[in-house]
Amino acid sequence: MARRKEFSKKDILGAAFEIACRDGLEGTSMRKIATLLGSSVAPLYISYTNREELIKEIVAKAHNEVFKFQEEKISENSYYQRGESLLLVAKKYPKLFVDVISYDSKNEPDQKLISTLLSIMRKDDKLCNFSDNQLLRIHSKIDLFIFGVISALYSGLLPSDATDKYLLDLIRTTQDDIVTGEIKRNSL
Repeated sequence: MARRKEFSKKDILGAAFEIACRDGLEGTSMRKIATLLGSSVAPLYISYTNREELIKEIVAKAHNEVFKFQEEKISENSYYQRGESLLLVAKKYPKLFVDVISYDSKNEPDQKLISTLLSIMRKDDKLCNFSDNQLLRIHSKIDLFIFGVISALYSGLLPSDATDKYLLDLIRTTQDDIVTGEIKRNSL
């Protein structure tokens, strides 16, 4: 009898992420992953007890992609670069991006992700004096706007001449407007 193939979690996650980028989270099955790896599904269950455990890791990897884009451009206003990172990830992985947003909205917030976001926000001179609740409110407003821009992009609602430069400028100026509004509201 042939020896059963073994794969590392990294190999399995890599194959799963590739499928999720192409087919979305719903289209990512253990059978498709096994086929891509040239195996049966049995070796996958050595590393992952079920599909949902693997889906959580795919979502975490997608979040890490946003931070990876951001880390490549770290500066004093790295939180603002998150908008650019989200736009780039959304364009690179459109199907997965939509699914991850939907997944996040249906599940408990990832406390590690929230801590990372708050830490990044606190590094910005304009944001460092806000409380956690205020930062989360700012973050929610900015995310709603960015996701709206991305939804408009996916839906074809933006002008045909809307370049990445235009969209990034729109995101940056709106982020500034939101933060300036919160600063003014705080000083009242």
